[in-house]
Amino acid sequence: MGAKVVAAGDPGLKFLRFSRYCETFVPCQVYGADPDEFAARVTELAGEHRVDIIMPGDSDSLFLLAEVKDRLTTPVFPIPTLPQLHRLNDKHAFHDTCVQAGVPVPASIFVADKHGLNPDELGERFGYPLIVKPTTWGGSDGLLLAKSADDIRRQIIDNDDYQYRPLVAQEFLPGQDVGLNVFAVEGEAILAAPQMRDGETITHLDNEQVVSLGKQYVKAAGLTGLAHLDARLGPDGHVSFLECNPRIWASVCHSYWCGENYVAAGIRHALGQPVSEPTPIANRSVTAPAHLLFDLARGRRKPWSLDRCNRRALAQGCADPVLLFRRYFDRPTRRTVPTSK
Repeated sequence: MGAKVVAAGDPGLKFLRFSRYCETFVPCQVYGADPDEFAARVTELAGEHRVDIIMPGDSDSLFLLAEVKDRLTTPVFPIPTLPQLHRLNDKHAFHDTCVQAGVPVPASIFVADKHGLNPDELGERFGYPLIVKPTTWGGSDGLLLAKSADDIRRQIIDNDDYQYRPLVAQEFLPGQDVGLNVFAVEGEAILAAPQMRDGETITHLDNEQVVSLGKQYVKAAGLTGLAHLDARLGPDGHVSFLECNPRIWASVCHSYWCGENYVAAGIRHALGQPVSEPTPIANRSVTAPAHLLFDLARGRRKPWSLDRCNRRALAQGCADPVLLFRRYFDRPTRRTVPTSK
């Protein structure tokens, strides 16, 4: 798009200044920030750098922007309202919305905290293994694949360090993890493409069932913005949806390298410009640039064997050290996702 990026965030993100796509990095408290102070700081930076659009880059900035976006004069990338965001981010609410919309989900029960778990009853209801995880945390924080009732007692109930709440316990579904990448506006999915990960490689799937069911959820939830829907594809082809991550996802670059630019679509919509028709990217695969380099160095791949998508990923990765080595810059944190009050 030819855009210039001004990155603003907590000091731990200052490595972004090394990106060739980043014009500058400026300090701005995000995690734990006061909403009024955050709004004032963003307004100041937008004016100082003549910003055309403001976009969240993670969960912390997303929740803050959802709270203060009505106070900002600069256009904001399409995002949900704060109440919508709390609901989208909650696995209990996700389950209820899916059930109401006729979207398949695993059999589940929800409890206020770990003391509401009865391992023996869970075994009778779901069998083992089964999944236990917090309803409002992201990633794999607090997630347990319990292989027995003793696992739940030892690793959750009797573990003083396990303080996640509330929780969901659900049946374990055999099969493969898949996801649906979505950009939507008021429940209409503008872009929607399913994908599957195999190590460092993302393959975009030709699976109309995942797309159709995902769009049913998007419509029922009234989703606006970017989201990645987690799902499970069973050996028999049956699809069950697990949760919604209503934010930009880690493999969004893979979608871009395969030909679909979700970020550009959101920016164009926010600026009142027409959004391009979806690009068919089914059956296209791409591997992370750093892994491509390792494969080439070890002789596992030859340069002339790379297709257009992987050549594009490799070229962009080599041109930007942050993109190529971002995993070494990233500093994992354990933060709770804000819950509604």
